[in-house]
Amino acid sequence: MSLFKNLFNSENQNSSKQDFNWIQLNSKEQLQTILKDSHTNPQLIFKHSTRCFTSSMAKKEFEKMYNDNETLNFYFLNVITDRNLSNEVAERFKVRHESPQLLIIEEGQVSKHASHSDIMKVPVLTT
Repeated sequence: MSLFKNLFNSENQNSSKQDFNWIQLNSKEQLQTILKDSHTNPQLIFKHSTRCFTSSMAKKEFEKMYNDNETLNFYFLNVITDRNLSNEVAERFKVRHESPQLLIIEEGQVSKHASHSDIMKVPVLTT
């Protein structure tokens, strides 16, 4: 039982979020900030399901790849607790909801998006 508790306990996932420079996305006001800020720097939204093993694995791999990046804003959207906001993001950016999902917002629009294993194939930083 403790093995499953350790694997799927949201408390463990919260500590992981603290290790990575995630900004918790949980309001429409933050979505407006993302839109505004995307005109000067790319903004990233990672949609994550705390109930999905695939989502947890994609999140861990993403965190390993971008752990040292301090120049971008990485927003974390929990699709379980903030389902309405997740739907708002899908509607606003015209990208079908999936989880896990990465959206890169530039100039007020989605410039790139991917889900599941394709997340790791998306170049986050444009050169």
